[in-house]
This record gives sequence, structure tokens and C-alpha cells, in this order.
Amino acid sequence: MLKYFKVTQKWVANRGKQELARAKERQRSEELHQQSVTDQLTGLYNRRYYDNMIDKLSFLAKRQELCITFFILDIDYFKYYNDYYGHIKGDETLIQVANVLQEHIQRGDDFVFRLGGEEFAGIILSNEKEKTHQWISQLTTIIENLKIEHKASKISDFLTVSIGIATLEHLDGEKNIDLLYKYADKALYAAKYGGRNQSRIAQES
Repeated sequence: MLKYFKVTQKWVANRGKQELARAKERQRSEELHQQSVTDQLTGLYNRRYYDNMIDKLSFLAKRQELCITFFILDIDYFKYYNDYYGHIKGDETLIQVANVLQEHIQRGDDFVFRLGGEEFAGIILSNEKEKTHQWISQLTTIIENLKIEHKASKISDFLTVSIGIATLEHLDGEKNIDLLYKYADKALYAAKYGGRNQSRIAQES
């Protein structure tokens, strides 16, 4: 009986070690996955995650009969900012902008990304297109009101952003999703060409 008890104790101990090892492996796997889809500087999702999620979100929007709105946000004259203040200060500013995006776009079905450099993006699913456009457009004022000094800017004493917005109401496969990015990018160009520090909504959407 004593021998059986010792064997059982050993089996339980080994089983516990195996479960602990598996738990650590799962945690490590989750951490690696999170690192692979997260921008290391800002903590936002990265371009890779955007590429993985856009089709899933478009399917969700189609199934729930929601509009899908995509926006691209670009910091105005950020190259000049980096040249004037240095890259360390530039990184701090990118983090501040990312924090604003996370605080402002925070519903469960909304996502924000850092696409690269000074370019950010977001996806919002909603059946209230006009309110969504207004909500996104508020970011220009919110970010300028941070009063981040930008003496190298040609349009303001403070950091500003330009935003391009596009919405699709009737989804029809991958072609629509490709157009969504294209329309938002065109709207961003229009915002920059129109003087920056503003948002523009794609007319094609």
C-alpha cells in the first residue's frame, strides 16, 4: 500500500510538471503571436495584423449588414519633425498619437493599427456612417489640442494630422476591400493637397 502511495505521488508530481510545462508553452506561444501582430513601439496592431483581419471584418460586416469604414491617418510634416527634434522625440510623439487613437477608437469591434512610419489606420463597423465620419474627423482637433510643439511644420505651431476616410455600405467580396484602401488613400491625398490638418471623405464610398 505504501509503495502504491509513493508511485501515485510520483505520478501526480510528474503530471503536475507536465501541465505546468504545457501552460508555459501556451503562454509563450501566445506571447510570440502577440509580438508578431503588434507594433513594438506603440503597442498598436501592425500591418501584418491588418492584412489578417480585414477579410474577417469585411465578412462580419456583410453578415451583420453593417458599413465598414476604413481611415488612414498621417502625421503632417513628420520627416521635418524628426529632423528638427530628433528620432527619440519622434518616437515619443508616435506613442502619444497612438495613445489618442486607442482612447478614441475603443469599441470591441473597432481596430487601430500602425501601418508604418508616421502612418496609422483604423477600421470601424457601424450602421451610422455619418456619425462614424464625424467621430474619426474629431481626431484632427484632438491631436492638435495636445499642443505638441512642431516648429518645423509649415501650417501650425503644433503637431497636426491629415486623415482619409472611406466607407463601404454594400460589400461584395475581395474587390470591395481592395477598393476601400484605395479610396481612403485617395482621400488622404486630397486632405494633404487641400492644406493638411483636416480629414477628407472618399466620394466613391
